[in-house]
Amino acid sequence: MWKKPAAASLLALGLAASAAAQDVGMKVGFSARPLGGMSFWVATRAASVIFETGESDAVSQPWDSVLIQGESPDQGVDFEFSRRLASGAWGAWTPAQITRRTADGRFWARARLAKASPGSLRLRGLDAGVQSGHWLEIYTVEAFDSGAVTQEAPGPAPAEPPSAPPAPRPLVHGRQEWAAREPKEPYTPHAPDRLTLHHTAGRQTASLQASLDEVRFIQDFHQNGRGWSDIGYHFLVDPAGNIFTGRPETVQGAHVKESNKGNLGISLLGNHHPPKDHPVTPAALDAVTALGRFLIGAYLIPAGTLRGHRDFNSGTECPGDLAYMRLGELRGRLSQTGAKLSAPRKRFHVPSWASSALDWDAGLRP
Repeated sequence: MWKKPAAASLLALGLAASAAAQDVGMKVGFSARPLGGMSFWVATRAASVIFETGESDAVSQPWDSVLIQGESPDQGVDFEFSRRLASGAWGAWTPAQITRRTADGRFWARARLAKASPGSLRLRGLDAGVQSGHWLEIYTVEAFDSGAVTQEAPGPAPAEPPSAPPAPRPLVHGRQEWAAREPKEPYTPHAPDRLTLHHTAGRQTASLQASLDEVRFIQDFHQNGRGWSDIGYHFLVDPAGNIFTGRPETVQGAHVKESNKGNLGISLLGNHHPPKDHPVTPAALDAVTALGRFLIGAYLIPAGTLRGHRDFNSGTECPGDLAYMRLGELRGRLSQTGAKLSAPRKRFHVPSWASSALDWDAGLRP
């Protein structure tokens, strides 16, 4: 049953506007290693220093925090960072606090330093009681200014919508199913008018439960690592074609720096860029197509507005080469529905069948 949000809730959404961090600060690259991730073998009896990356490429702007995420099946690994000082010397090694570490090895860690001028850094892993040999995966390393906050003006207050959805919708696993936390700040409403494709640059899951766990991990990483109010994307899609609600699509996300208003973020679970090159599965493409057709029909979004994250920000390879090369195909798929929507219709913002706490399939699954 579709539940219409209460008028008071819509009014609260219409008035809410808060500053929020957008996108990632600056991805840290290591020219000596392939972009898109690093792998290290951790021996059962490792030396005190398991690995050291060497000097990174220069970070172009001042920064005071480093954020790392990856996968380490053995939990006996700690991390430290060192920054090159303005004098040219290296600063002391600073421990990174591992704030989230799941039983199956997913982790993120953060180090905070005094704010300083642009400069490079080094990362190393320490033996903190390694019990078994395993591969340690570093998905991403980011440097950013924790005090940098951007402001986007709120969108228009929601209007009275039609009483029924204009097109069929695919099954979406809602926030309740993946045990989402509440946002830290009120959402800022917007009127969706375009779509952007991402990849999470992390784990590519192999089961529905693993995907639910990964989406929950990403929310924690975004909220407590990057300091955002909520998970940044509106939807996430796994290799099996399962779709997951991130933020409600009627509110601004945090997925494209300075271009979030009206922009719906759809992210593929996995890393579709070298050296990982996770395949973009037919099931994932079909799911993005079904979801995109529903969204462009519901919000009158032109199919040609689908873009990749890198189209907005040249500092990222997102959504990865393998996904980026499929954008033309996806735009063609979406335009097949767009052609049927040629009759003029009044744009609307919050359909009666989509609540502000969107959870489309709540109560439908065991």
